Amino acid sequence: MNAICANGVDYQVVAAYVSEKLPAWCDEMICEAENAVKGLHILPGTGGELYFVGTPPNWHKNPVNDDEYVWTLNRMFHWKTLLQAHSLTGNPLFFKQVLLEWENWIDNCPRPDVDGKDLNARFAAVTPWRSLEVGIRLYTSWPWALCYLMKKELVGPNLLQKILISFKAHCEVLSVVCPVLWPNADHNHYFMENLGLLTAANLLPEQEANALYWEQAIRELRRCTVKQFTEDGGQIEGCPHYHNVCVKLLRMAIMAIRDRGIEPPSEMLDKARKAVDYSLYCQRPSGTNVPWGDSDSLTTSVEAAVDGFLMLGDRVWIDILLRQGEDAALRDTIAKLLWDVPGMIAILDDPPFFLPSNKSRLLPRTCYQHELSQAMLRTSWDRNASSLFFACRTPVNNPHAHIDPMGFDFTALGKPLLVDPGRFCYREDEDRRLFKSATWHNTITVNHCEPFEYQSSWHYGPQKRGCIAGLLDEGHILACEAVQENFAPAIHRRLVALIDDNLLVIDKIDGLAETDTVQIVYHIDSPNVQLDVPAATAHSLNDDGNILIAFSNSLSGVLEPARVSDILDVARPSKRLCLSDGYGETSRIYATLCLPFLREVPDATVRAHIQNNGQAEIVICMDGQVKSYCWVPSENDCAFSFALC
Repeated sequence: MNAICANGVDYQVVAAYVSEKLPAWCDEMICEAENAVKGLHILPGTGGELYFVGTPPNWHKNPVNDDEYVWTLNRMFHWKTLLQAHSLTGNPLFFKQVLLEWENWIDNCPRPDVDGKDLNARFAAVTPWRSLEVGIRLYTSWPWALCYLMKKELVGPNLLQKILISFKAHCEVLSVVCPVLWPNADHNHYFMENLGLLTAANLLPEQEANALYWEQAIRELRRCTVKQFTEDGGQIEGCPHYHNVCVKLLRMAIMAIRDRGIEPPSEMLDKARKAVDYSLYCQRPSGTNVPWGDSDSLTTSVEAAVDGFLMLGDRVWIDILLRQGEDAALRDTIAKLLWDVPGMIAILDDPPFFLPSNKSRLLPRTCYQHELSQAMLRTSWDRNASSLFFACRTPVNNPHAHIDPMGFDFTALGKPLLVDPGRFCYREDEDRRLFKSATWHNTITVNHCEPFEYQSSWHYGPQKRGCIAGLLDEGHILACEAVQENFAPAIHRRLVALIDDNLLVIDKIDGLAETDTVQIVYHIDSPNVQLDVPAATAHSLNDDGNILIAFSNSLSGVLEPARVSDILDVARPSKRLCLSDGYGETSRIYATLCLPFLREVPDATVRAHIQNNGQAEIVICMDGQVKSYCWVPSENDCAFSFALC
């Protein structure tokens, strides 16, 4: 029990470096640590505001009626901040707070029995011992804190003994319970749980049981990699947030294996390359990732690019980000790794690293994720490119997905314009329903009904088939088609096309009753939008990037309030353009043209109709220039076509 393997980072060297080079970051970290000593934290359910949790915290209480509050508190993320602040200031209050909380937690949070039945009830409940928190503690806060305290000789023998016994209790949960909860290794929770087991086995190699934990963790992490990343590289849940989390987990696992002098399994390295490619496709040119499903709009794709470099030594993803002007985000990401990964200071102090290589390859402009039924299109890899994330996958893989078949997220002029609203919260309330609903996404409803039933935060009703039908890359036209049957007997086909930097959306619905109505929603990332009913247009009113939406004259439009959530528990106002028709034909077609612009509002109209041969013709007029496009939808697995008539 005496041999504890540190991560090879010299904390004093790092502290001296960040004090000199990153003073603002240090001030922020010290402020957070001072709040933590006072028991003040920002947690899910606190609305992005500091909240008193106790000193030491009450680890079981849920005062804000948000389960994530309890779970996040019991991950002890603030311990690392406290100890970093101690390294920066030498203030003993910071490390003493960690010792106080650690002993208090061990004394007041006894582990449930790992034997017998009802393991799910014991280790999936809203308690400090949910199995996910067990895994997260063991690859984040606990090993980092133990390494730091041991290196600084700040933990006494009695508490150390308690900690090591609790480590063993944690490992038993991860080794015995988690394989029962996740027999198919097909959930991000199981990835985190096995990384916790691997980290603990690396941390305390002299404990005899840890050899078995190591073998189990490597075997199961290999299964997680194979099961959770598709052949195209996307994580099976289809959410960029959880995908990028799993890329980070994969990087940590690969580096932990290499720390033992062992080359990681080839399957893990092969999946890693495709997975990082997916991360870059999920990043908007504006710098944040698309918040599809239960995702936030953050810079986690930048973190994935750095993870890819650390895993594979390839800087293609770094060069793409530098091409988009993301050098500041890259520096911030690398700075966060200073305390965890040796050698990061040398990278930060290497100016050529932050210059894009002239020899670097670029990824293709399109990415088709077949199993996830997602498509990503972009006009270039420059910051001002137009990009589109488009998906249609029903039945959904799991309830992290939202009710948004054929929804999309559109960015142009370096700004998200028509957006997925994000996840906002996991609470069982009206906010959760709204942020998951079709009526808050860029998709359609029929008779004001969702494509499938929202039953609760984690349960949906039955769903019918919905999928991407094909992708087209023809020079100045990038297009994708999808089909879904969730409004059966009506069948909905949607084509989305980037034509130069503009977005064209065509909706064709067959099999409607004459009395059915169709609604089409566009979620505009702006609270200031003007609707021009006679012109059949709406446009945002921002000082920077804007969007004009011109729609078929058979549709009427209204503006409705909405919100966009860039980060969990925080939201800002936006507007939805809700288009609707009246009663009509059993087969209907609608076209919408979305034009990015800076200040001068474009003049545009769009019309669509079905020709006698069954193909759709779309007539676009922009600033006096008229063009007609023909769309032949896919039928019986035949490829679709879309081109100038």
